Amino acid sequence: MVVVAAATADRYVLIDGYLRVDVMRSLGRDVVEATVWSLGETEALIARFHLEGHARSTLEEAWLLEHLAKDEGLSLEELGRRLCRTKSWVSRRLGLRKILTAEVQAKVAAGQIPAQAAMKYLLPLARANAEHSRKLVAGLGAQRVSVRQMGRLYAAYRAADAVGRERLCNSPLVFLQMEAQAERSAEGQSTGVDRLVSDLGAIAGLCGRARRRACAEISIEEIAVAQDR
Repeated sequence: MVVVAAATADRYVLIDGYLRVDVMRSLGRDVVEATVWSLGETEALIARFHLEGHARSTLEEAWLLEHLAKDEGLSLEELGRRLCRTKSWVSRRLGLRKILTAEVQAKVAAGQIPAQAAMKYLLPLARANAEHSRKLVAGLGAQRVSVRQMGRLYAAYRAADAVGRERLCNSPLVFLQMEAQAERSAEGQSTGVDRLVSDLGAIAGLCGRARRRACAEISIEEIAVAQDR
């Protein structure tokens, strides 16, 4: 458990150990041992970020960035520099908190929508049309979607006209079901000849790679023999 001294009062600010504090409270404990860092709150949070490595979720990173930007007054450039990340990395995570709705954030936290899909597809959609983004997420219901599925929804949305976009946002699961059926039909139509050609192509590639490797080894041996002579 890590704390730092508060700047404006005779108290401490908890930096790491929130879960342990909750457990202590549930056990009726009101005193805990903690390590005091001789740092300011901002420096301590940034130090904890670097020490944790990848042991945190994207939403946790977004909450940290929001706090550092809003309460500590750090700009996107400063956040990127202090956290050793790009400005785009910072902007995408801040977008999770500032642009996407609480419903989307809840689904990301629950694993129903991957954080990567939310940042890569829902975020630009929400910036362009917040209402369509809300409808699309609502239309998914409790269904878990992959990054690939969300990417296809976004690609279809961009390619559609106004009527098509409205229908897609209202019934995204119908679109995904129809697309999955089309893929299964396409796979079922492939003939034995198609599969044979594909297998022969793979074998030809392996043979070509083995031939190049053998030629290279022979050349090396020939050079060594010539040098011995």
